[in-house]
Amino acid sequence: MRVSTNYQFEAMRSQMNIAGDSYRIAQQRVSSGKRINTLADDPRGLSDVLTMRGVKASVEQYKANLDRAKTWLNTSESSLSEVGTLLNRANSIAISGASATTSSDARKAMAAEIATIRDQVYSLANGKGPTGGYLFAGTATDKQPFNVTSTGIAYQGNSGSIKVEANSNDAVTINTDGSQLFTSLYATLDQLKANLEGGSTATISDVSIKAVQDGIALLNNIRGDVGTRAKSVESFQNDHSRRLEELTNGISNIEDVDLSQAIMEYKSAETAYQASLQVMSQGFGLSLLNYLK
Repeated sequence: MRVSTNYQFEAMRSQMNIAGDSYRIAQQRVSSGKRINTLADDPRGLSDVLTMRGVKASVEQYKANLDRAKTWLNTSESSLSEVGTLLNRANSIAISGASATTSSDARKAMAAEIATIRDQVYSLANGKGPTGGYLFAGTATDKQPFNVTSTGIAYQGNSGSIKVEANSNDAVTINTDGSQLFTSLYATLDQLKANLEGGSTATISDVSIKAVQDGIALLNNIRGDVGTRAKSVESFQNDHSRRLEELTNGISNIEDVDLSQAIMEYKSAETAYQASLQVMSQGFGLSLLNYLK
């Protein structure tokens, strides 16, 4: 009889432990909202989740790179757009200054405005990006790229490219080489100023106007290149956003629980555990009586 009772106790205790484990697991799933909380819950599922999380982290890094690239490119475009506005004004001034009906005093006033435009273009050439680095300095972003000399402006930067990884196979160049653009524009505007001051209408008409318009054409080509790169960045960003959504959903499908179902399972496990405790307590009472007999 004692052997039989011991066997019964072991069986009841085993059932109680199983019920207790199920209850704790169900409780943990409800509190965490996760189906997988330990390796034992689903080894294959956890392995898949860890793999997807690794991929997700990489995609998030690429997306952060592209956010930086977009901000840099947008800042560059904004600066170049301002240069375009200044050059269009310079072109209008040059056309007016070439007219024989324009007075000498008017040309001097125009020359003063061109000097202001030239200095504004120079300031934009030394503009800084969102992180404080110079936009048009190549890879030497910590050094002012343009300095005024006795013969115009000198470029102190380099022709290096700053690239960011867009994915495992592609990179995007975020900086713009402004050495040719800004040195030529400064020289063009400086010469236009001198021609206006000297009243050389023929030179303004034959040389300065064409030089300004050539500068506008060069600027537009550069802006077009910046725009192309900006669109490429947006395309990569959209791809990464879709991929991140897919990975997030994939992870959720594997490890997250249906909360309503989890609560039902928790209640069921709680009931089963309470019942096993009651059966165990009754078993202890029976054992003691049997022993006394």
